[in-house]
Amino acid sequence: MLNSKIFGLALILATLLSCESGRNLQPPALHADFARYWQQGKAELSRYALVQARYGNLNQGELIVITVTEPFNADKHVKSDSLSGRSVRQVLKAQTMRRFTTGIYDYTMTTTSFKPIDDAVDFPAMKITSTSVDWCGQTFAQLNQVSGGYRIESRSYFESEADEDFNVSGAFSEDEIWQRIRLAPEALPRGSVRILPALVAARLRHRRLAPETATATTSNYEGSEISGKNLKSYRLVYAHGLKEERVVDFIFEREFPFKIVGYTEEYEDGFVKPRRLRTVARLAQQTLLDYWATHDPEHEALRRQLGVTGFAR
Repeated sequence: MLNSKIFGLALILATLLSCESGRNLQPPALHADFARYWQQGKAELSRYALVQARYGNLNQGELIVITVTEPFNADKHVKSDSLSGRSVRQVLKAQTMRRFTTGIYDYTMTTTSFKPIDDAVDFPAMKITSTSVDWCGQTFAQLNQVSGGYRIESRSYFESEADEDFNVSGAFSEDEIWQRIRLAPEALPRGSVRILPALVAARLRHRRLAPETATATTSNYEGSEISGKNLKSYRLVYAHGLKEERVVDFIFEREFPFKIVGYTEEYEDGFVKPRRLRTVARLAQQTLLDYWATHDPEHEALRRQLGVTGFAR
């Protein structure tokens, strides 16, 4: 009887430990003002003026980035209806919404990344989703964290990219850099890294999502495209020196809250006459707001203040 009780207790302990196996219990050393800024019941809303490469042209548009903390059900991988509980984790969510026009029609491309704030910053995001909608149709991808990597669901209206379900291992996602910078920019990975390209980039280039090797560096920003003072740049260079080379820069302020003031991306774009083009997003307006409570007609003034147009031309 005693042995069976011991075995039972051991089994319970093992089960509890296994539930925590996907969790790194060494949270990052967050800035002293992190809670004051990010946990005041408001989201940070940022609008960027966007020039987007597509079809071998540079197209006008806008990039909206919504960054906010919220409860996340780590068992179901969805936003939690409860504020507390065994499976509830606090995440820093970053939602990027790219909208631009190409000739007569337009694109809306949204990516959402959920990154727990009680994990070490180098522990990958728990979930990332992305949708792309244009006049031809829509595509969707979802990454769910599993042991050692991600389980990926990919859906597309293109025959060559049709429904796929597969796993990848040993890589973090470029999409979570929007959160890593805000959490702990000093902990950004450097050197040779194994990384999943941004879901939007993979979709625009019609490349199957797979880990790639990139060179990551952090330096003082010395460019002229993005204005500001005391700026730093986090750069990723994929396939250096090759035809498919892609260079990405996140430009951010060196002081908390590490505001991301610009984003650039350069690669060979276009199907008929491909040429190397540069996508640029410049921060135009930013505010803190409980936007979920501002959904009535009288709140349209707030939209005008932020400068959101839906599509710019």
